[in-house]
Amino acid sequence: MLIANARVYHPDGQFRLGWVRIEGARIAELGEGAPARSLGPSIDAAGMSLVPGFVDVHVHGTGGLNVNHPDPEEIHRLGATLAQYGVTSWLPTVAGDEREPLMEALQSVAQALGEPRDGAEPLGIHLEGPFMNPARRGAFRPETLHAPDVAYLAELFAAAGGLVRRVTLAPELPGAHDLIRYCRERGAVPIMGHSDATYDEAVAAALAGIGGVTHCFNAMRPIHHREPGNVTAALLHRIPSEIIMDGVHVHPAVAQLAYRCLGPAAMMIITDAVALAGLPDGEYQLYGEAHILRDGQIRNRDGNLAGSVLTMDRGVRNAMQFLELPLEQVLPMVTTTPLAGTGAEGRKGLLAPGRDADLVWLDDQCAVVRTMVRGRWVFERA
Repeated sequence: MLIANARVYHPDGQFRLGWVRIEGARIAELGEGAPARSLGPSIDAAGMSLVPGFVDVHVHGTGGLNVNHPDPEEIHRLGATLAQYGVTSWLPTVAGDEREPLMEALQSVAQALGEPRDGAEPLGIHLEGPFMNPARRGAFRPETLHAPDVAYLAELFAAAGGLVRRVTLAPELPGAHDLIRYCRERGAVPIMGHSDATYDEAVAAALAGIGGVTHCFNAMRPIHHREPGNVTAALLHRIPSEIIMDGVHVHPAVAQLAYRCLGPAAMMIITDAVALAGLPDGEYQLYGEAHILRDGQIRNRDGNLAGSVLTMDRGVRNAMQFLELPLEQVLPMVTTTPLAGTGAEGRKGLLAPGRDADLVWLDDQCAVVRTMVRGRWVFERA
């Protein structure tokens, strides 16, 4: 397959008018202008930007579909749904829950990962909880939390079939550093989140192996001029940090401050989307509790935000507006940066020879027109 006459995003971070040739599931070659030799019939992408597929490492659901579900088919349907928003790779994010439903959800996702289907490719599992600080639990129910316990974490890893890639935990809790060590020994990245850690505790956690921050600013100790907290540690020490780029969870000015501190190599855009994303306003049951969806916000009865209704294509457009950046400077935050620690860093994230043919066509409004995963079209706008 040859895609020609497109604005192609090259590995050097620049757009150039040119072409991309795909063989099977991989990118074979790319170039500027017109191909110097005949490469067979081509697809004309005039007026389109050709970019690497988006990567969402923190997403719980969309379109009425939920990762915390005992049926693997739910994961397959969710992967197909995410593709329409330009997502080609993702980490199904299992929310901490009570023991039995949590085990069932992990087993379900692990089974789905072993049965590839068309749609966004799951790269592993992001386990958000249950080892979170009650003071920063956000919308998580108290009964879903659990004190740090290596034996329990080992059971969760076993239920997930060794496919856990990220674990969100509160590193200041007693015994949490044992969890950090356990994750690192098994190739999973421990992430600081739902945490009330002080600045010093956060720095100590980074030295112990914490490799990122879950939805920075949200469900965390706020910045104070006499108590800088874990957010300041993340920004000053450039700990790779997730940002929910919906303008609700993090004010655009604060997102811009984070970008100026972290830069594109340490800031990743996530959706933290839940099953209500894409649904009309109303009252819904989510994780066994009533929630209200109104004006792009999901809140529980206590008024706490409960995930988002953001989609990744909207996140990209928001980042361009909030951070005052062109598309080419936003793309690393939804491609190469979030791939770190997933195990797919060498095969995805760039349009380059030998990489997976994961790509997205964007129109001049940065809306998704087509999505390809490993050389197969999985979405085409009507």
